[in-house]
Amino acid sequence: MGQQASPRCPAIAVLLLILPLAPAGAAADGTACLNPVLSKTGTVVVLNRRSLVSGRMVQENRAGIRVAGPAVFNGNQATQLDVTGTITAGDGAGVTTRAKTYLRLNGAVEDTFGGTSDLIPPPGTGTAVYSPPRRGRFDLAVGASFTQTVTETMTITGSPTSNGSHSRSQTTTRTFLGFEDVSVPAGTFAQACKWRDDIQVSDAPGVTTTATEWVARQSGLPLRTLSGASDQVLLSASINGVPVTP
Repeated sequence: MGQQASPRCPAIAVLLLILPLAPAGAAADGTACLNPVLSKTGTVVVLNRRSLVSGRMVQENRAGIRVAGPAVFNGNQATQLDVTGTITAGDGAGVTTRAKTYLRLNGAVEDTFGGTSDLIPPPGTGTAVYSPPRRGRFDLAVGASFTQTVTETMTITGSPTSNGSHSRSQTTTRTFLGFEDVSVPAGTFAQACKWRDDIQVSDAPGVTTTATEWVARQSGLPLRTLSGASDQVLLSASINGVPVTP
């Protein structure tokens, strides 16, 4: 028998930062592409996305996100997001994971405290805690940056192969690059907000990973995320059952 792969928590890694809860506006900074509806208890968002590597489709997935409302996580008052992710095509098709993410909004600043997620492969649960909370600054002017170092502690329980805790530090510099038209399968969206994250982690010293993200005006939803050879694009989306269009 071959060696079994270690469990992973993809819902935590991929979905924690899906929905910024900051208010939208016509400002010339990053808040121009954020939607206040996304912060309301009971809001339901559906995202259908395609992941490509070097232009080859490797996976399509459907994420259902519901704003569950006020909650407490690790002693912090927060807003709970319930996330169900299903791989609909490609590698791992048919796999469904469930996660909870905990955030708190203060004006145009959003703190993410962590969350829980099913493991792949099951069974088991992963819990991620950020210290200090991972901060999102959505009020950055064009060309402005914000840098933060966070310690992430991941605790695995219920797995037959890999339990316990592991911590690592992550330093992220987030830069607001401005506004740009972007075309994805869901359509061509005018003047989307463009962000760049430069990320360094303690278990890969000397390596910087760069990710660029485009976020739609009005809906505030992610349209495209590009990092190296990996590219994730929006196929379709809805907010409270209403399709999101350009």
